[in-house]
Amino acid sequence: MLGVAIGMAAASMPGQTVLVSLWKEPLREELGLSLVSVSLAYTIGTICAGLPLPWVGRIADRLGLRFTVGVVALGFVASLLMLRFTTGIITLGVGFFLVRFLGQGSLSMLSGHTIAMWFERKLGKVHALLAVAGFAAASAVMPIPTAWMLEHLGWRNALACLAAFVALLTLPWVLLVFRNKPEDIGQHLDGDPGEHETHDVLHGGPAPIDDPAFTVKQAAATPAYWILMAHLVMTGFVGTVLIFHMPAMLQQAGLEGSPAQAALAIQAWPIVFGLATLLVGPLADRFHPAKVLPASLVLMALGTLICLGATRGMASETWTVPLMGVGMGVSRRGRSACRAPSARGSPAAPWRGGSDRRA
Repeated sequence: MLGVAIGMAAASMPGQTVLVSLWKEPLREELGLSLVSVSLAYTIGTICAGLPLPWVGRIADRLGLRFTVGVVALGFVASLLMLRFTTGIITLGVGFFLVRFLGQGSLSMLSGHTIAMWFERKLGKVHALLAVAGFAAASAVMPIPTAWMLEHLGWRNALACLAAFVALLTLPWVLLVFRNKPEDIGQHLDGDPGEHETHDVLHGGPAPIDDPAFTVKQAAATPAYWILMAHLVMTGFVGTVLIFHMPAMLQQAGLEGSPAQAALAIQAWPIVFGLATLLVGPLADRFHPAKVLPASLVLMALGTLICLGATRGMASETWTVPLMGVGMGVSRRGRSACRAPSARGSPAAPWRGGSDRRA
């Protein structure tokens, strides 16, 4: 099931900014749309895509993850195929909404929910594997072949290939392998031979003393919740902007800004992100998150300044592309600190309640 979840994470890539930033450029040029109008459509589509996500979670709770993942994957494939017939800014905006809602939003979220149904004590390690092997690895590998398809097949055929990629990574496994929870096939959480002795939170009882759990309402009443929320929003905004406008930034730096150049620059950030994920986890276990998060914000500012320097001609043409990629990776590194497990037993860390699979 971890392999299935990693495949789901990789399948969300055509809806992630790391690939959208590549295929939207030839689409924009062919339709004669301005960068400002496309950016506005992407912003509106992304914001609106987040609104229905709670409904997806409720459907998964009611009808099961297997059914929900199958429907989401089919809708995502259909959305990518529909984008091939985009004729203007309105249809492009609708397409942005669908791929962000179904791919970047729903499929990514459901991959995390899947491992949460199968792991409890090992959830932190498994989540790190999902982040590195699913999101980071796919983000590092897929830009180059996507750029090749855009340059040799055209953006319409490239979108069809990406739709086929999503279908192959999700639909066969949903039909043949996917199961909602280990109890459905006589297994137990974490692959243990027997049921865990303590499932107080899962079964409706109080949380263990050394592992405090919070309801959504209780978490929202703590300052830590809003600090983490602001941190995630800020790093998400900055990172998305840098990746989405990578071709334009390369052009401003005096380069062609082709899909191949943009893919090479984008490829560097998931490598930095993956390495940072492996580093931040142990740091978050050893130090209180209040000490780790400020450092991540400083690194985010530093990464943004690196990108700024590259666009202002402060690096040679040979180093502009890799410097921009490293700058993006450093700027997005802070998100790992928010998602890493906190110090055990810290009452100021409401995200420890993630062991409750119903949350």
